[in-house]
Amino acid sequence: MSKDHFIAQTYLSSFTNSQSLLIPYYKNAHKIIGKPKNTSAVCFETDGDVNKLFLNPRLVDEYLMLFENNWASNVSALKNMQGNLDNKYGIAGYISFLQRCTPTAKRLARNYLTHDIRPLMDRVIKKHVGDPNLEPDIQELFDHHQNERCMEFEITPEYAHAMAIRALVDGARSLFCSHWLVLFNETDTPFITSDNPIVLYYESNNCIAKTFVPLSPSLGVLITPFYISEPPTE
Repeated sequence: MSKDHFIAQTYLSSFTNSQSLLIPYYKNAHKIIGKPKNTSAVCFETDGDVNKLFLNPRLVDEYLMLFENNWASNVSALKNMQGNLDNKYGIAGYISFLQRCTPTAKRLARNYLTHDIRPLMDRVIKKHVGDPNLEPDIQELFDHHQNERCMEFEITPEYAHAMAIRALVDGARSLFCSHWLVLFNETDTPFITSDNPIVLYYESNNCIAKTFVPLSPSLGVLITPFYISEPPTE
């Protein structure tokens, strides 16, 4: 079994103090709690990157190798206003992982899939109620569901995770092609991070979310989806 960090230590290291330790902060109470921790002691799951629906169950490792190793240098280039397209894609690739593969992101993906598929299940059942080609016990179950709404279905966590993994590359491309506003925090209140660091930001007159990502206590990016300013032509 492997100790898989769903938030990379290379990312977390930007938020450590002078002793290279993370300071636990309880955001709801606005106070520091507990003892400082090493980056290796937080934000990990046992075999969290494993997905047996793929021929290579550790396919995520191959993806992360492209982005984690150069994370610090890519963020440094952005901070020093010397970033190029390679740096931007390197950061976008890891943000795509943070959007999809943290425990919270996987749980939300499972909920979204369930919400999207339930109406399809109801339509299929409604269509086949009274179908003479169905086995009698299936027909009885469909009839009962129509009256009592008794049937449920389950999206397995592994399937939801697999769908998220499949979307990693397209997600990275979308982020890379979007507009980035680089934010330099010069206030006394630093940016903080968490085990689910992606923040969706909605403006009052727009239902499409922008994405805020803290990169360090003094650096962040606000990403506007490319299809807001330049709608796709196809």
